Amino acid sequence: MIEAVIDTPFSKFKPGEIMIYLAEPKMAFGMPLRTGSTTFATLLKEWGAAEFPNPSRKHAYLCDVIKSMPEIVDYKLYGFMRNPLDRYLSIIRYMQKSEIAHFFAHELGISIQEFYSLTPNSLHTLLAPNLDKINTKITAFFAPQTAWLKDAELLDFENYELEILKIARFLGKTHVTIPHLNATNNKEPATDEVKDFVQSYYADDCTLWKERFGREIA
Repeated sequence: MIEAVIDTPFSKFKPGEIMIYLAEPKMAFGMPLRTGSTTFATLLKEWGAAEFPNPSRKHAYLCDVIKSMPEIVDYKLYGFMRNPLDRYLSIIRYMQKSEIAHFFAHELGISIQEFYSLTPNSLHTLLAPNLDKINTKITAFFAPQTAWLKDAELLDFENYELEILKIARFLGKTHVTIPHLNATNNKEPATDEVKDFVQSYYADDCTLWKERFGREIA
């Protein structure tokens, strides 16, 4: 069951974000950024899922959802969890291809051309000292996965298609085509600086990742 309050250092993420639900069976799905959420949400909507009734935001916060849909506390919460290091690198790559790339370039004090040219490791070096400032303006990019998934039944991102097929089978869906949407690619391995940052900044995610899946981040 979903708790009404999730403690998190992200003030605009109290108690977290939930995006999609199925009224029957009572299933809700948390959608952390860069965990295959676009593909997963697309499939869930094809299977009859709906976004929570919250027209004021693109993403619905659970506190808002509970006000307009109090029965949601009786739903079972699910969500994909990704290796925190891989997710952070994916977030950085997505920054460079997203529609708000100019916002990030401005916040970092560099030209858009320089912003596009940076590798993920180089971009991290500029980004890390500015995260607190950026988080006051756009929280979803860098919030920990635990902001969504503290009370969730975790789905393994590293077995993404298998997990989706399990959900599909549970819902009685026999023919499933899994699209690949919003994918990013990176061949550059993370530096020790980036690894140390993720271990510290996403400490709760790293702990949950290891506890649930028995894996280190690198």
